[in-house]
Amino acid sequence: NVKALVHIADKYGIEDIVKHCLQWMEDNFTAGLFYHLLTFEMSNEHFATLKRDSLLRALRSRRHFSMVTADVERWEKLQVSFVEALLSSDELPVVSEKEVIHLLARWARGALARQEEKNAAEDHSHCPEMQHDGTNFSDGLTAGSAGYDASPSPRNGDPALDGASS
Repeated sequence: NVKALVHIADKYGIEDIVKHCLQWMEDNFTAGLFYHLLTFEMSNEHFATLKRDSLLRALRSRRHFSMVTADVERWEKLQVSFVEALLSSDELPVVSEKEVIHLLARWARGALARQEEKNAAEDHSHCPEMQHDGTNFSDGLTAGSAGYDASPSPRNGDPALDGASS
């Protein structure tokens, strides 16, 4: 069991075992294994860095990258530091910048939903009589959504000043 080996190697500071386990992960890659190792806490900071670098390296493969990003539920729950490191990589196996924007928006939608849930839970703990109406504020997150004004000039609500015709 790789998890048990990594845990023991981390506990006793055996770097060779950690490296072998991480290499095994790259050789036998699955999205489930990736997400499992990503959440595995390492007590040794150096080993945690090795693990993170190994996971990022594994995602240089288009096949591995596609497997990981296809898991919408877990993709949306990735830590911001990992998403930042992954999407800022020069060796990201993407077809276009549009794909990067789409993945970032999908991740942000999940992060926003988690933040709203956290805020709602905090609000309810302070004021239990308040009811959440179920409004999903992340629906407006997509680029080009209706009502988005991309003009550079500020709007003041006065048609004469805003340049609107009478």
